[in-house]
Amino acid sequence: MKKLIFSGIVCCLFFILSGINCSFAYIIDGDIKDWGVHLNASGAEKMGYLNLDANLPSGGLDIDYKTEDNTDKYQGWKKVEPGWSDGNRYDAEAFYFDNDEAYAYLAIVTGLAFDDNKYPPGDIFIGLETDGTGKPVYKYAIDVSSYDSSDETADFYDGITSTAGTTCFSSSSPWIVTNGTTTTDPVEFVYEQYESSSHYVLEAKIALSLLGGLSGSAGSPVTAIWLHWTMQCGNDLLDLAADVNPVPEPASLLLVAMGLLGLGGARYKKIRKLG
Repeated sequence: MKKLIFSGIVCCLFFILSGINCSFAYIIDGDIKDWGVHLNASGAEKMGYLNLDANLPSGGLDIDYKTEDNTDKYQGWKKVEPGWSDGNRYDAEAFYFDNDEAYAYLAIVTGLAFDDNKYPPGDIFIGLETDGTGKPVYKYAIDVSSYDSSDETADFYDGITSTAGTTCFSSSSPWIVTNGTTTTDPVEFVYEQYESSSHYVLEAKIALSLLGGLSGSAGSPVTAIWLHWTMQCGNDLLDLAADVNPVPEPASLLLVAMGLLGLGGARYKKIRKLG
């Protein structure tokens, strides 16, 4: 009995102090059914499918999302704001975000192919703060053009110094990073056509350490994150202001661990006396 209690305490301490997260995790493979969205379902090719209540994301921890499924492959040129899309070729359809104690996860659904030769896709911008006017300050980004399908990774900017705007609709800017510092290691990333349909999925997994531990410039934890994606023309875009799931600080984890040690020690002494 004493060994069982001791083993249980050691196990709890291992998970707490090592920061291992036993919560929901996403597989970065371009199939977003683990977000609760099924792009192979009946009607998924039709305009507005992703906007319907029955097709909104579910599961995960606390998924934030924005859907703008404004056209489909059966339409001609159609207004998608601020520009137009030929079918759903330039339609930015949905943006999903979630995070756990170790990683941030994101997924984008669009009709735009990675190798579109007219208006290629832009980088995925990430900001943890806003300026004096409430506009997001994008410090981080995924370099979408660097996507390597052989190992499913992309370069990650942890310092942006300049960006390029869109060529047709400036209100959709920024489009890509033109100068910045990239991390030594890339992030998990895919940009794939979903089962030969007109949907393409961008999906990524980013270690929170690459995002400054989700801390702002003052060093305090942030409660929100801003995400942005568009294509070169800027015909359509997705901006998502998402809530950040709280991440326990190391000091808090240590207090919990110390509490467990104290509780376990008291329990062990009591059993010893009874024995």
